Amino acid sequence: MQPPLPLIWRPKTLVKAPSGTYTGTLQRNVLVYRGIFYGSAKRFMAPVEVKNRQDPDQAYACPQVGLPWVTRDEDCLHLNIYAATSERPKPVLVYIHGGSFMRGSNNDLSIQGQRLAAGTDSIVVTVNYRLGVFGFLDFSDIDARFSSNPAVEDLLLALRFIKKNIAAFGGDADNITLMGESAGGSLAALLSTLLSDDTFHKTILSSPVPTAFISKEKSDERTHAFMKTADLSSVDELCEMPAATLVETAAAFCESSKLGFSTFSPAVDGALVTKTPLRMQHEGLVKKRPTLIGVTADEMSFLQLPLVADRWGIRNVLPRQLERESEAFIEKMEALYEEIFGKEHHLTQLYSDLIIRVSTAWYAAETAAKQDVWLYNFAHAGPLVSRTPLKAFHTIDLYYLFDTLPLPMRIPSNRQMVAMIQNDLKQFFHTGRLPWQRASKDLLYAKHYRQPPQFCSMLNPSVLDFWRQSKHYKNRLNPSFDDD
Repeated sequence: MQPPLPLIWRPKTLVKAPSGTYTGTLQRNVLVYRGIFYGSAKRFMAPVEVKNRQDPDQAYACPQVGLPWVTRDEDCLHLNIYAATSERPKPVLVYIHGGSFMRGSNNDLSIQGQRLAAGTDSIVVTVNYRLGVFGFLDFSDIDARFSSNPAVEDLLLALRFIKKNIAAFGGDADNITLMGESAGGSLAALLSTLLSDDTFHKTILSSPVPTAFISKEKSDERTHAFMKTADLSSVDELCEMPAATLVETAAAFCESSKLGFSTFSPAVDGALVTKTPLRMQHEGLVKKRPTLIGVTADEMSFLQLPLVADRWGIRNVLPRQLERESEAFIEKMEALYEEIFGKEHHLTQLYSDLIIRVSTAWYAAETAAKQDVWLYNFAHAGPLVSRTPLKAFHTIDLYYLFDTLPLPMRIPSNRQMVAMIQNDLKQFFHTGRLPWQRASKDLLYAKHYRQPPQFCSMLNPSVLDFWRQSKHYKNRLNPSFDDD
């Protein structure tokens, strides 16, 4: 007697790659290979490559708060591959998820890659890496066996694994685009500075925070403060603590330190990372790669939702950043934002600029001085979301980039926007070019995704000029982190 068929039966395919044999299924005319492990790592240590290991039926995520529907395990270094079925070698997109360096997974619903791969005739790879205390605290001063930047080493290993194996899945190993959103965008910017070879060839940064890096000194202070919060006095205690307890302690540390979503960050450790990405671009020390950089029109609009704002500790950011500035500067800032955005929206726009858009614009300007850079500002919210306070919120562009809009939002006007942005992505993946004017250091010319699309500066020039006068700007450019 044969076993019953599963509720959804899909034909399977086998791929023999240099690192092993992997199983995929055909879904929506795209071959999907889930749960391919590229590495493994002991807690806080550098990862090592894993060969011939796959668990397609289990969605592993790094231990974190939330994600009750997936298995949270420190053994989480895997990737998913979505491959269009055309016979020619296809361009490859490697995507790094966001989540403030402490949340998220490559199985998040917004970044399922089937429709993006099909719509752009490409291969989409989504990568898991260690998060929070497991990936972004530096315990190397406590024990030399530990890595100073575990998550960064995870991603470096993943990129090398993809480079070596992707041709077996139909990918063009000489046409790889690295993309990240939010914290993932920060990491993609960092990887662009760490790799000067042809491991990847183009870069997309979506709402990144390219200044989200801390000094070695501050990193060590943060690590020791965490040890105190956790009431740990030895390496053995740290290594033996259950992962769930470490996550709970990290959440308490986020709250007690008042650092909120900025608790965990990559460190300029002086070994793997010697300078910030912004400084590397400023000094022209980065391999030239075609680059697409974008933001959304209302990044921090979820400040309007008190529960979300409190969970992420966003309201602590502004006082912490402005403590460096003079009273006269703060008065000018408040007047400028009220004049441009009005009293109702000026605070949301101020946070959007301070947390994401201003540093992204600085990074774009430094990059555009020496490389081919195109910019976008995603301003389309659709008829449903535009009626809410959220508008074009942080991450909304992902639902259009990946074509993962929830069913109620799959209406004609939104579908047109999906087609527009995927058409641009397809051209960028395949050719490394885009059909609008490149940005320059002095002109941040951008495509505004709305209906109909418009072209103007990525950020209000008055706002950008104003922030260039701030200590915040000078501090972010300074490689020694003076006054940090």
